[in-house]
Amino acid sequence: MAQQDAFIFSAKNQDWLAGKSDKLDVSVNKTAFWLYGVLPLVFGLVGITMTLVALMGDLMERQNLLDNRVDVTAQISDLTISENRNGLNYYVNYTFIANDQNTYEHRVSVAAEDYETLTIGDNIQIIYEDGNPSNTNIETMMLSTEDILRNRLTFVAMGGVLILIGGVALLFQRDNLQSAKKLAQDGVMVIGQVKKMTYKATIRGFNLDIQYKFESPKTGKEINTYQKYHITHLDINDLPAKGTPVKILYIDDFTYKLL
Repeated sequence: MAQQDAFIFSAKNQDWLAGKSDKLDVSVNKTAFWLYGVLPLVFGLVGITMTLVALMGDLMERQNLLDNRVDVTAQISDLTISENRNGLNYYVNYTFIANDQNTYEHRVSVAAEDYETLTIGDNIQIIYEDGNPSNTNIETMMLSTEDILRNRLTFVAMGGVLILIGGVALLFQRDNLQSAKKLAQDGVMVIGQVKKMTYKATIRGFNLDIQYKFESPKTGKEINTYQKYHITHLDINDLPAKGTPVKILYIDDFTYKLL
C-alpha cells in the first residue's frame, strides 16, 4: 500500500507530516514522568529530611534529660497495650510531683519484658528534666542512643529507596527524551502493519494498546513490538483494523516510534 495511505495515530504527527507543524509528537509519558520519577524523589527527600529533623530532636531531648536530670519517685497509674501492623506496643502511665510542687502524668513506651514486671500502683524511680517536667522517662527502661538511631534510620532507608526509584525513573525518562530528540532530528520513515489492537474508552477518548510489526531497514529483520497511545480526535469507527499500514519513525532496531 502507498505510504500516504498509512494510518497516523497522533493528530500532531498528522500535522507534522502535512507540513502544518514543525513539532513532531515523540514526547515521553508525562504522567509516568511525574508518578514514577518526580513524586518518589520528592517524597523520599522530604521523608529523609523530616526523619533526620525528628532524630536530632529525639537525641537532643534525651541528652537534655540526662544532663539536667532530677530523680524522683513516681507511681504507676495505668498500663496499656495497643496493636498495630508492626505488632504490640506496651505503655506505662505514671504520676510524679516535680520540684515546682505540681503533679504531672506522663506516658512512655517500654519493652514487653519490662512491662511484665510492672503493676498499677507500684512506685518506680524516674527522671525528668529540671525546668521541663514534660521531658521525663524511666531511666532503666528508656531507649538507648543506638535504639533511637535504629528506629529512625529505618525511615531514612525507606526514603532512600524512594529516591532510588525516582532517580532511576528520571534517568529512564531522560533517555526517552534523548531518543525522542534523536528521532525528530534523524529518524527515517518506515511502513509497518497493525497486528492487533485493543482499546479502552475513557471520558476523553481512547487508550490504545497497539501491536505492530515492520521490517528493519538496517538488518532486514521483522520487528514485532507494541506501543500504547491515548487519542482524543478519533471515533471508534475510525480506529485501524488488523493489517492496516502504519508509519514508524526509525533510528535503529532499539530506537523507533509509531506515529
